[in-house]
Amino acid sequence: MEILKKQHLFWDVDLEKLDSKANQDFIIGRILQTGSQDDFHWALDFYGKEILQNVFEKNIQKFNKKSCNFWSLYFNVNSSPCTAKQLIQKQSAFWTK
Repeated sequence: MEILKKQHLFWDVDLEKLDSKANQDFIIGRILQTGSQDDFHWALDFYGKEILQNVFEKNIQKFNKKSCNFWSLYFNVNSSPCTAKQLIQKQSAFWTK
């Protein structure tokens, strides 16, 4: 449970109110996005690979491209949401010459 006391990992929340079960999706998402290898191993031992994968798949759009691509390869899931390019429907007036 020392992972939940890391101020640099959960800098924007009150650590006293962080609950490992109630805030499971938030904690796993933060660890997958910005955590260290030790943080990941703690989450793997505490929650299990299946729960980590489910949280990743449920929140795949919230990950940056690098993290999304890495975890999609690790969990062997479809990586197309990680590499999809945003379609520009109409250019802004600032982009015209």
